[in-house]
Amino acid sequence: VDLREYNDVDAIINKLNESMALLQTEYNVDQGRYYFAGWSAGGNIAVVLSAMNQRLVAGTMVFPGTGGNQAKTYMQQPQDHQIRLFYACGDEDPLYPWDGVQTEANFWASAYGYETTFVRVEGGGHKLIEQTTGIRAHAWEWMRDYNLAN
Repeated sequence: VDLREYNDVDAIINKLNESMALLQTEYNVDQGRYYFAGWSAGGNIAVVLSAMNQRLVAGTMVFPGTGGNQAKTYMQQPQDHQIRLFYACGDEDPLYPWDGVQTEANFWASAYGYETTFVRVEGGGHKLIEQTTGIRAHAWEWMRDYNLAN
């Protein structure tokens, strides 16, 4: 699902709810394997929405992004399932300092027991180009066997 509603959180939530309902009624999908992924502001929203919906979302991949204090309220409230989080950030990203993104990934793991990983992409800027970095394939390799049952 490609969300073109940049920073309109209500529109994004509505689109995701609509998409999940469509997937459940129109397609034969494994409902235990929903994942959110996002880049930049989309990464921020992916972390927050995943944190809010841990009973429905298996994991989140961000290239880069952070959930910050908005996600913290939900991350510190244990649910039936904890999302798995993959973070990637270029070490030359002018908008997201890589060490701040890494700090968030480490914080969720150490403070609340979430399974997280962080990849610092050497020479990577704000856009992490898949053809040169392979970061999305790497994220999917790490995430793909994770679901609501584990």
